[in-house]
Amino acid sequence: MTVHLESRDAADLAGTHGGGARWAMGMVVAVAEAFGAERLIDIDQAHLVGAYHSGPANLDLLDRLIKAGARVRVPATLSASSADLTETAPACYAGGHARGARAVVERGLALGCTPALTCAPYFLGTAPQRDQVVAWAESNAAIFANTVIGARSLKTPQYLDLACALTGRAPLIGALTDVGRAPQICVDISALSPAWFDTSLGAELLGCIVGKVAGALTPFISRPPCPLDALALRSVCAGAGVTGGFALLHIEAMTPEAGGWGDIAGSLPAVRLYDEDMQTLLASFESAPGDTVGAVFLGAPHFGPEDLNRLAALLDRPLKTPLFVSVSRGGTFDAGGLNRLDAAGVILVHDTCTYYGPLAEGLPGAPVTNSVKWAAYAANRGFRPHLTSLEGAVDAAQTGRVPLTVRRTQ
Repeated sequence: MTVHLESRDAADLAGTHGGGARWAMGMVVAVAEAFGAERLIDIDQAHLVGAYHSGPANLDLLDRLIKAGARVRVPATLSASSADLTETAPACYAGGHARGARAVVERGLALGCTPALTCAPYFLGTAPQRDQVVAWAESNAAIFANTVIGARSLKTPQYLDLACALTGRAPLIGALTDVGRAPQICVDISALSPAWFDTSLGAELLGCIVGKVAGALTPFISRPPCPLDALALRSVCAGAGVTGGFALLHIEAMTPEAGGWGDIAGSLPAVRLYDEDMQTLLASFESAPGDTVGAVFLGAPHFGPEDLNRLAALLDRPLKTPLFVSVSRGGTFDAGGLNRLDAAGVILVHDTCTYYGPLAEGLPGAPVTNSVKWAAYAANRGFRPHLTSLEGAVDAAQTGRVPLTVRRTQ
């Protein structure tokens, strides 16, 4: 199928606006043709995942685009880097880690991007509104934008996100279309014990399992046993981004578009989840109770203001092991809460996600986290993480021991 191009698109593709715009439009058009799009659509903003240092080829491409005069045409923020580039960064992020990461960020700035360096752009003041079209590439953020905000984004792959930012255009496919937002599978969670959702752990596990059972199909999560707040919904989206190929999900009576699909949910292929499914996944990310804790890692995705408030409220005992929290450098945080974290010895890590290393390398005991995203990605790097709730993670930092896992049943 031939994609209809407006005159500005055709001019970009012909190189009228420079080689950078030509490369970018060529990428957008190639994806549109591959997926059978009839036309392109304007985007309001972009969030780009290429802010981490992945080798010389990435730098070479960015240099070529800069030399060719490329500049973003919509507001574009950079996602998490491969190092903490702030003045207060842990020492392990100095040297080569910082040089490589800074080189990528500097090139992003030359292209006109804003160095937000966060995987949670929905906590920034620039977060989109419902029905706005964006090109967000970070998986948890794209799913959150579609699911919780009701904006429209593809789960935009790296380099297509950059191409969209450089052109201000995206192929009209997938979750950018009405048809592409329709649920394709129903996941019934009525059999789950509400006790799973007494803490954030249940939402983390739920998202990860829904991603596994739905695959690339857009899920409709039906009959939730209890309400989920905004942070729990964030956890569902983050867990789903680890294992699922879809760009959005719907949760009955909770997400903004779910009401429009309730009538068809009964006709969809259906899967039912049970407590045993949650327990099996949790058991895959467990160390033995009482094992020594090497460090505790929170903030995957990056913590926002309410996350930090909840953490501060739990810090009633001295820490016996390092507790790292990843946050955005652009977040608006309460000064009193930050002072309490600092007084307790909590170490804030900016710009990066700690499962990249080196903080998680060579620990004297198990890494503990409240994030299924952190646990899954760290496991892929050869670590053996212990997954627990926020409360359990703080307890682990205060005792220096892996906490006992609480089993949840109806």
